[in-house]
Amino acid sequence: EEKVISKNTKGTRKKDSKKNNQFERFINLVKNHKIIWLSILVLVILCIITLNIINYMSYQTKVITINKNDYTKSDFAIYLYSAKFNYFDNVEEITEDDLNVIYDEDSKMTVKEYLKEVALSDIKTAASIKELANKYDISLSSNDLDELDEEKETFIKNLGGKKEFKKLLKENNTTEDAYDKMAKTDKLYKKVLNSIFAEGKINDLTGDEIEKAKIDYESKYFKIKQVILTIIDVNTGKSLTSTTINQKETLANNIVEEAKKGTSFDELIKKYSEDAIDKEGPYDLYYKTGELLTELENKVLVLKPGEVSKPIKTKYAYHIIEKQKLDNGMLDSYYDELREEKCIEELKVYLEKLQIVYHDAYEKIKIK
Repeated sequence: EEKVISKNTKGTRKKDSKKNNQFERFINLVKNHKIIWLSILVLVILCIITLNIINYMSYQTKVITINKNDYTKSDFAIYLYSAKFNYFDNVEEITEDDLNVIYDEDSKMTVKEYLKEVALSDIKTAASIKELANKYDISLSSNDLDELDEEKETFIKNLGGKKEFKKLLKENNTTEDAYDKMAKTDKLYKKVLNSIFAEGKINDLTGDEIEKAKIDYESKYFKIKQVILTIIDVNTGKSLTSTTINQKETLANNIVEEAKKGTSFDELIKKYSEDAIDKEGPYDLYYKTGELLTELENKVLVLKPGEVSKPIKTKYAYHIIEKQKLDNGMLDSYYDELREEKCIEELKVYLEKLQIVYHDAYEKIKIK
C-alpha cells in the first residue's frame, strides 16, 4: 500500500514538474514576446523620430541666400502658400490641372510657374524691407511682438484651433517658424510705413505731391449708387432660368421708370437691390478707374451726376446705376495709397542692390 502511494506521489510530482516546466516556458515566451514587442515599438518610435528629423532637415534646406540671409524650403513654402491664397482664395481645392493652366499666352508661363515667381518676388521684397528698416533703425518692440502673438492666436482660433493650424502647415510643407518669420516681416513693413511715410512723418507727401493728388483724384475716382438684380445663382454661379431672367429685366426697366418719376434711389436700393437686403444706407460706392467691370465703367463715365442709367446687363446681373457727384470721401485713402507708393519706390532701390545666391534646392522646388 505504501509502495502504491509512493508510486502515485512520484507520478504526481512528475506531472507537477511537467506543469511547472510548461508554465515557465509560457512565462519565458511571454517575456520574450514582450521584449520582441518592446523592441518593435522602440524601432517604430526611432523610425518616426528619424523621419521627423529628416523631414525637419528637409524643411531647413537652403534655397536662396539674400544679403547673407538664408531662406529655407519652409520659408519659400509659406510665401508660396500666400501666393496661392491670393490667386485661388481656396487653396484646399487647387488641382494639378488648375496649376497647369497657361497664365501668360506670350511666354506660355503656367499658373504653377507664375506662383513660384510671385513667392520669389515676395521673399526678395521681405529682404528689402529688412534693409529699409535697418536704414531708419526701425525694429519690432516687445509691444509689436505681443500684438503678433495676439494676431496669431486669432488666426489659429478662426482656423479651428492649434490642430488645424499644424495640419495647414504640414499640408503646405512649411513650419511655424516660417509662419512667424513672415508675420514679423509684414509687421516690420507696416512699422516702416507708419513711422516714415505716414502723414506728418519725414517722408510724407510734399505740398506739390498733395496738390497733384487732388487733381488726379478728380480724374481717377467716381462715385455711384446701384441696384443689382442677379441673374445667376450666387452659390453655384450657374445662370438662372430664362423666365426668371426675363422677369428681372422687366423689373429693372420698371425701377428705371420709378427713378425718373422721382423715387429716391436709396429707397429703390432698399426695396429692390439684392445686395442690400436688410442693410441701411448710405449706399455710396467709390471706384477707381479700372476697378469696375468694363461694361459698367464705360456707361458710368458718360453719365452726369444725378443721372440714372438704363439697365446694364452683365453676366452676373442687371445693374441700374445712379452717378453721384464726387466728394472727398476717398481722398484721404488716396493720399495713403500714394504714401505707400513712395515707400515701395524706396524699396525698389534696395531690391536692385540685393545680392542673391540660388541654391540647387531652388530649382528642385515642386509646386503642388
